Amino acid sequence: MSGDVTYQRIGYSGVTTMKATIGRSDSEQAIEGEFVSSASKRDYILRSADLLVATVFEPPRPGDRITETVTGAVYEVCEEGLDRCWRFSDEFGQAVRVRTKMVSVGSTGLH
Repeated sequence: MSGDVTYQRIGYSGVTTMKATIGRSDSEQAIEGEFVSSASKRDYILRSADLLVATVFEPPRPGDRITETVTGAVYEVCEEGLDRCWRFSDEFGQAVRVRTKMVSVGSTGLH
């Protein structure tokens, strides 16, 4: 599945609109004391060329946000364990796989 998203970098004003492919979607539950918390995680595949800052590739950082245009769902770039939050997804570095977690469901409740 693919669609339009906006990408907002932490520490920068403004957003960039780009195409994204959803690479993986998981749901994780954790028991914290007496409460069970659930987090929806999703990987996005983005074009490296869409992540340029002043003509230089700027890799995703934890805290950056991806908002799905259709649903309004917001996902935050995050690391998982010792894995970094992004990696190239092809041998030429033209596509980047970005790991995220949902921070807002959006207006439609769909994701």
